Amino acid sequence: MEHSPVDLVITDMIMPDHEGLEVTLTLHKTHPQIPIIAISGGGHLAPEFHLKLAIAAGATKVFAKPFAMRNPKRRYCTMPESGW
Repeated sequence: MEHSPVDLVITDMIMPDHEGLEVTLTLHKTHPQIPIIAISGGGHLAPEFHLKLAIAAGATKVFAKPFAMRNPKRRYCTMPESGW
């Protein structure tokens, strides 16, 4: 990200090669100014479990899957700071 700056990171909490929790922790530590949106369908556990971990790790916003979002930028910008 040093060579290609980003304004926002969206990560799933459960991925084949990396865990979203690891991604969130690392990004929040190294680039605290970048907002992070974490999403989760839950896997073997309820989505809320993973999303609470994401908030604790530094995620700015969280969403449980499935969700319908026609305009992610507008939803992110208008979502209250209190979270989910």
